[in-house]
Amino acid sequence: MCTLTLWKRPKRAKHDIVYGRISGDVFVSGIKKFEYDMGKIYKTRMRAVARGGCPADSVDSTWFNHLSSENVIRFIGPGFHACLTVPRAQKNSIDHGMVLCTVPAGSLYYEDGTGLIVANKIVVDRKIDLP
Repeated sequence: MCTLTLWKRPKRAKHDIVYGRISGDVFVSGIKKFEYDMGKIYKTRMRAVARGGCPADSVDSTWFNHLSSENVIRFIGPGFHACLTVPRAQKNSIDHGMVLCTVPAGSLYYEDGTGLIVANKIVVDRKIDLP
């Protein structure tokens, strides 16, 4: 999964950012099948590249296709990817569960133009029941 962004550099979170993360199972990542422990801080390195990525989903793809060719798009592959809101996750028709997560203050993160986020740190807080 890649997140596409126009941001040249990641931002540093001034406060905790709370969001929902898609999970194929309660605390297992949907892409890499990594099993998370609740309440533990996980860290990784993010990497932005100017080429070679792909949109994360159909919403991201539509946003990407409407951008001017003059825009410099960065593809963020490695990192903790998620949706900032439950409605954003539901636009994907995702049937998986979601977990509430926190990007701790001081973490680095990128956002796209559609409500996706990728960060270098994450804490999995609890399961969210989708309506």
